[in-house]
Amino acid sequence: MINISVYAKTPDTDPSRLTAVIETLPFTKKLRISNTINGLAQSLRSSKAYDDVAILMISQPEEMVDMLSFKKKLQDRYTMIVLPDRDERHLSVAIQLSPILLCFADSDFSEVKAVLERIDAKAVINSERAEAHRIWPSGFGDSILDMIGGFGYSRNSMPLY
Repeated sequence: MINISVYAKTPDTDPSRLTAVIETLPFTKKLRISNTINGLAQSLRSSKAYDDVAILMISQPEEMVDMLSFKKKLQDRYTMIVLPDRDERHLSVAIQLSPILLCFADSDFSEVKAVLERIDAKAVINSERAEAHRIWPSGFGDSILDMIGGFGYSRNSMPLY
């Protein structure tokens, strides 16, 4: 399950075709659409970085310059950028954000869907590997804490030594 944050300045960029593609995917945990940079910042702040995807639908060159201030927040997330055209100046700024996908607004967004499916598959494989390398059986620590609880300690008052 992945969280997806979409930035699209609504009057300039219509995210409906993109969100229609995203909503067909069964593994989307949460889809947040922001039409301001502050809204995007709040959306990124309220979730874990390792399972987040940020999709930036840029409509004007000034927006990309503003996004450069978010480079550090975007660094730990999968970032995709949707550009309005193939202007070299826009491409050069977009590349500075190190996106995993760079596409254009006139596309059918099938490449966005393919990359999201790949991200989900990678997350599933990583969780299966973590489960396979688990040292203790599931719930093992809980039974130890229950035993210790019998000696006057509770889950919230365990000594740290």
